[in-house]
Amino acid sequence: METNSRTEALGLRSRIPKVGSGPRGAGQLYYTSRVLNSTARYEEFVKKLRASEKELKRLEKEALKKAEDKYKITFFSRCQRKLKDLYAIEEKENVRKLIQQVYDGKAAAWQDTEDRLAHLLAKRNKEHENKYSSTEFSLSKCIHALPLIKKQQTQETVEAWAHQVQEKQARKMADKEVENMWQAVLMKETEMLTARMELEAIDRYRRDLKAKEDTDRHVEIRRIEQAKQQETLKRETLLMLAKFAENRVQEKEEKRQHEEIRQQRVEDIKEMIKERKETVSRHQIKDKVVRDTWASLTNQGLGDEYKQKQRRKQQEREIAECNLKLSEQKHRLAKQKDDNIPLILEEYERREDAAYDKRNQMSELSRKIELETRAAIAEQIKEKERVCLNQHDVTLEYTRQVSDQLEKLVKHKELTDEQAKKLFYKDLLGQIEYHKRLKERARQEAEEQLRKSQIAAKEYQEQIMLCRSKGGNGHPFMKHAQTSSKYADPALKTKQTCRSGPSRILSNIF
Repeated sequence: METNSRTEALGLRSRIPKVGSGPRGAGQLYYTSRVLNSTARYEEFVKKLRASEKELKRLEKEALKKAEDKYKITFFSRCQRKLKDLYAIEEKENVRKLIQQVYDGKAAAWQDTEDRLAHLLAKRNKEHENKYSSTEFSLSKCIHALPLIKKQQTQETVEAWAHQVQEKQARKMADKEVENMWQAVLMKETEMLTARMELEAIDRYRRDLKAKEDTDRHVEIRRIEQAKQQETLKRETLLMLAKFAENRVQEKEEKRQHEEIRQQRVEDIKEMIKERKETVSRHQIKDKVVRDTWASLTNQGLGDEYKQKQRRKQQEREIAECNLKLSEQKHRLAKQKDDNIPLILEEYERREDAAYDKRNQMSELSRKIELETRAAIAEQIKEKERVCLNQHDVTLEYTRQVSDQLEKLVKHKELTDEQAKKLFYKDLLGQIEYHKRLKERARQEAEEQLRKSQIAAKEYQEQIMLCRSKGGNGHPFMKHAQTSSKYADPALKTKQTCRSGPSRILSNIF
């Protein structure tokens, strides 16, 4: 675009009109070279003048470019430092906003971004209006400065477009950085969620192990208690059996003692009977002796007979009394024997019944203990099977939960990547469309400026033709050579404006 404007300006400069007033007004005229004798000298002079002007312009342009490059380097280095500080502050602010967005959503940050962009656009439009509000009217009066104005406007348009591109790239990089930070936050949250799930699974597994250990400990304690109870029951059973054996031995001893007592009593009775017989036999012998004595003493007196008779009666009474006592003793022994036999039998039956009941109770208790032991063993086996099944179910549930979480994380990662790709492609298409619109706008502005410059050149030629003076024989360029007067460079009028324009714009922006 700049090359076209330069070529156009050179073309306008090369097509010098042959009629009409010169560039200084009515005092200078253009004539054809055929009527002049100094055309060759004029051409040489013009060539030298144009070469010197071109060299001066080139040197000035190089100096201006160096100054602008130096200013841009210093300016952008200073801006880079400021931007680094601003980016550091914005990064802290964005981190704070991102942390707030995790809880409050993304609407606030997005609205803040839109407000910031609207503020920057309004500020740029206002600066643009302030920049051209004071210069447009004054520069529009200078017809010969229109190409330079258009060139400056084109250059400023290019600079504005470059600034917009840089701003767009910076905004895009900032959005991309925000998106990356958001994605990093999401990934950190996902990692935290995974770590929390793993920690919960570890805690659950630890609790399950602790519950299993407690269950095993309780089962072991119960088993030990049952073993102790069984040992106690066995010991009590042995004690009861020993007691039963002792009772049986004691009963046998009592039976033996009763039998001995009975035998002793029988022996005593036999001895008493024997003694009675001996006494009777002795009494009989005594009676025989007495009879014999009485018979021998029959011849003695009646007194002796009476004494003998009394003595015999006394002996008979004693014998009768002894027999009575003996019979009473016999009846008492018989009665006692008859009375003791049922008591002995009753005591024996009672003890046998007590031993039988005790044996039944012990057998019932041992059978009950055996049934309880078998039930406890069966329950323990069922409990172990249930614990194994529960542990297997817990393991399956943990594996299922972990697999579900991994699937969700994979789906979330795929969805996030897909959304990021869609947003990236959408942003890329929007950027391409925006560049196309900028190019189309620049092309339209260039065409409009070219059309306006052509119209201005045509009007300028018409004004020259209308303002052509009839008097004067001297050529204006020869007059200029003779008087050694210098043309006022139109570019010098706008040099300060051109030099201060970008710096003032950039200083106002930043």
